[in-house]
Amino acid sequence: MGAMALGVASGFLTLAMKLPMCLDMTGNPFLYFTVRFWTAAFQFMGLGFLIELTTRTYHECQAKPIYAVREIVGARRFSLGHEEREPTSQIRLRA
Repeated sequence: MGAMALGVASGFLTLAMKLPMCLDMTGNPFLYFTVRFWTAAFQFMGLGFLIELTTRTYHECQAKPIYAVREIVGARRFSLGHEEREPTSQIRLRA
């Protein structure tokens, strides 16, 4: 998100210099910053998607849940939405 924000900021700065002042943008470093930060942002997003896919595949191949609930404390039994849980219930996870 930081790289994308920097890319947007440098892009607006580039446009602010180009439109009112009619400057040549080929030698302007902010144009290169914009392209570089957007490229980095897309690479980070792609890497995040790959990590998420790898993690989900790993847990699916293990044939076990990501976490296990040992005990639900202070909650009513759930049956197809007819009864709601108490908001103060606590769930204890197995370590």
